[in-house]
Amino acid sequence: MLLLLLLLSLVGCGEAADAQQSLMPQISVSGNAEIVADTDEATNNLILQTQSAESAGAKAESDLRLNAFLDELENLGISEEQVTAASLNISAQYDYQNRQQRFIGFQATRSISVDIIDLDMLHPVLDNAISHNVDGIQGINYRTSREDQLKAQVRAAAIEDSQQKAAELAEAYGAQLGPVYNINYHSGQIVRPEFAMASDMAVRSFSAESAGGRFIPSDIRFTDSIQVVFDLITH
Repeated sequence: MLLLLLLLSLVGCGEAADAQQSLMPQISVSGNAEIVADTDEATNNLILQTQSAESAGAKAESDLRLNAFLDELENLGISEEQVTAASLNISAQYDYQNRQQRFIGFQATRSISVDIIDLDMLHPVLDNAISHNVDGIQGINYRTSREDQLKAQVRAAAIEDSQQKAAELAEAYGAQLGPVYNINYHSGQIVRPEFAMASDMAVRSFSAESAGGRFIPSDIRFTDSIQVVFDLITH
């Protein structure tokens, strides 16, 4: 019986403390921040396709063109660590006419990604890709080398914004800001530039029009927000 009374007493004390906490004046604020940064890196996503009457022939031609392209990239100062060309897909191709299927050969498809750490190299890499009969530019993904640093900065700015708002509002209503009661945070967002896409025909025309051309990507936007509840100390 004594133990039961003690437990009930402890539960009652806890409920009383929670009730007292919930009755304490509070203020809820949202801190927001945004940082805009220039892009200084990119990834070229390319497609190389070859076709032959036999699957081995399609693969051999694909290997030949890929190796020649990789050699040219090396001459440009692009290291193997900056290139990914691991995937290979070989599939039978058919022509359909008058509801009849006619086998026309095998197609080998390779996806190639080239990381560009100096945007001045973007154009030479694309020119070399086109000269080696790369069949498509799937996209150019832009990014910044300072991503981790900027994510930390925008998060710190959102925290500072919440603290400043809370302090100003508390002072405006004749109160003082107390300790933090609750924090609700979700990871920030990164709005990257949209990547360009080009078909096979567009790639062919790009080669003739590319001399002196420039790529001008939009900025990258880092945003963050945090919701904080503070206790208020009133007189």
